[in-house]
Amino acid sequence: MVDLFNDLIFLFQRLSWLSIVDILIVTAFFFSLMMLVRNSQAVALMRGMVLVVILLSLMTSIVDLPAFSWLIRAILPALILSVPVIFAPEVRRGLERLGRAGGVPFSRANTPSSQVMQATIRAVVTACGRLSQRQHGALIILQRGDTLEEYKKTGVRMDSTVTPEVLLQIFYPNTPLHDGAVIITQNRISSASSVMPLSASGILNRTPDRQMGLRHRAALGISEVSDAIAVVVSEETGSISVSHGGRMIRKLDGERLENILLAFYRTPGLEKQAQGAFWEGIRSFFSFSNWKMENFLQIPRQILKSLPSFFLALVLAAAVWVAAVIQADPTDEKPYPRPVNVEIIGQDPGLIITNNMTSQINLNLSAPQSIWQKLILDDSSVRAMIDLSGLSAGKFDVPVQIQTSIHPVKIVTYSPQTISVSLENIVTREMPIHLLETGDVAVGFEAHSPTMSATGVSVSGSESRVKKVAEIRATVNMAGDNKPLSQNINLQALDENDNVVDGITLSPAGVTVNQDITQKGGFRNVVVKVNLKGQVASGYRVANISVYPPIVTVYSSDQQQVDNLPGYVETTEIVLTGSKDDMDERVELNLPAGVTVVGEQLVQVHVSVASIESSVTLTNMPVEVVGLPSNFKANVSPAAVDVIVSGPIPILDKLNARDVRVIVNMSGAAPGTGQHEPVVELKISDLKVQSILPGSVEITVMINPAETSTVGRPPETAVTPTPVK
Repeated sequence: MVDLFNDLIFLFQRLSWLSIVDILIVTAFFFSLMMLVRNSQAVALMRGMVLVVILLSLMTSIVDLPAFSWLIRAILPALILSVPVIFAPEVRRGLERLGRAGGVPFSRANTPSSQVMQATIRAVVTACGRLSQRQHGALIILQRGDTLEEYKKTGVRMDSTVTPEVLLQIFYPNTPLHDGAVIITQNRISSASSVMPLSASGILNRTPDRQMGLRHRAALGISEVSDAIAVVVSEETGSISVSHGGRMIRKLDGERLENILLAFYRTPGLEKQAQGAFWEGIRSFFSFSNWKMENFLQIPRQILKSLPSFFLALVLAAAVWVAAVIQADPTDEKPYPRPVNVEIIGQDPGLIITNNMTSQINLNLSAPQSIWQKLILDDSSVRAMIDLSGLSAGKFDVPVQIQTSIHPVKIVTYSPQTISVSLENIVTREMPIHLLETGDVAVGFEAHSPTMSATGVSVSGSESRVKKVAEIRATVNMAGDNKPLSQNINLQALDENDNVVDGITLSPAGVTVNQDITQKGGFRNVVVKVNLKGQVASGYRVANISVYPPIVTVYSSDQQQVDNLPGYVETTEIVLTGSKDDMDERVELNLPAGVTVVGEQLVQVHVSVASIESSVTLTNMPVEVVGLPSNFKANVSPAAVDVIVSGPIPILDKLNARDVRVIVNMSGAAPGTGQHEPVVELKISDLKVQSILPGSVEITVMINPAETSTVGRPPETAVTPTPVK
């Protein structure tokens, strides 16, 4: 039951101002329908149908019942078609009332004057008074806007002036016309002994005395299907009653009867077209009440009487709205597509979290399909948070709170539901900075005492972690440095075992270390210059020369001798004469007497030797066809092509036609003509084919049964290399 109530609340979160207007319109429709069938036998049937509709809507929309929902969907068309059949009389009555409301009034030329109308009413009142005294039954119908032609046909046609004597004579007992109703139209008696429809409502059955028979049912029936006024005189008691609009006013005297008829018996033609049924009801109310206070007290009573029907219509409209909304935008329950990061709120600034707490939450949500699209597109639509307000140092299991900025969304499940948090007090401790120097400066250099931008640091964090810190260290690496040092060094918090302590804050986080590094006396750094002799072979060139180390440190006890060096020292001679390949040699340095190299005495020299490349064009190289069977022959067009070959110049100078072959492999070819790309074969591996002109040739393969087709190699021709620019 709690889940059902929560589901209803979740559904009504979709309400908007437009939804409220929608529900009110549907409520007005159902309320009008209930007012249409009230006081009839269809009321109980409608109440039962309303309850069934509400129950079915809730069960199929909120509760997951697949089989029952399918059954309801299957029989729903038949139920809808049965409604007009069940409520056929009420539907007909409502349509008739709607037609009367939109009808065109009679023209003023066809309506009686006010004096004639009053004379007619006085005649009816006088006749009813006498009939009441004599206890003669009578039923008089006063036609207004709606035509009663179909009921006139059931009686005897007349065209008589309305007088008390004529009415007394018609309703005299045992006369031919006393059974049935008299219809008065336009101040004339148009028919007598007419048959009226009987009322199907239960109003007459609920009267205290139940002294009303067929005349009263006929009077009530004609007032339900038309706007006519029916005056009925009881044959048993002589009481006078008036029926209009499905309502009956009983036990009237002559004065009250005349006032009611004057108020009601007005054809639409006597009123202005701008006046509607509302103003007519106002006039009828005041004429009927005769300004009596007791009739004013009936207004709240009528309102209270209609409240149950209104609330029933409202509930039915809400049920219809729920079913329509769920069908148009069904609710989906599924996992949220991505984890939600946990936010921390309310944390005391003097506390810090020391454990590795869970940082993400997985959720299952239930939301309409249209809302799911917004949830997926907006990363900030779902938030997960833990509230640490009021918590002190210690360990706690804090519940996770889920919030959504888009509605309606229901949180089905989420994991984890609580997060373990360890809180500790934040403490601050001042500690000195220890500078650690590592590595040696370059040979011949010396390092002076370093300076730091700060000598102390503030260590803050959880109390347990700050206590572990034994040293704050700044490490400077001077390995190989030969010039003044200026470095920004990050500080490290170390424990007693030289392990880094995490989870603390250092202020400042780093320092700047400055240190002078100067060269010692008698030492000097000079560049190594390679001393080459001779030329490489013809057609080759020196592509690159490298030496390692490129700079060496020399030393002499005589500072002046070191200072007199030109800034470089040469290697011993490296002979290149006739070289075609790369050279790698370890050579000594030519140093003045008394000057020595610090460290390794030899240097590594690498000389790269590369050939000078060019290209030649071999013209009119014949195309050979290979792979054809002996009974086939081939015609090639063109029969010769040009081949461009590139490579080292010394090798190109030795190239001749015997080193190049242009072939087309036609193995498996069938007779016919086609384009084929020739392939160049080079006997010299250092050469490359740049292009063939043209790139393809046309070969026609034919059958030659008379002789064996052979394609011989062409005679050797001389080729003159032509450089390609």
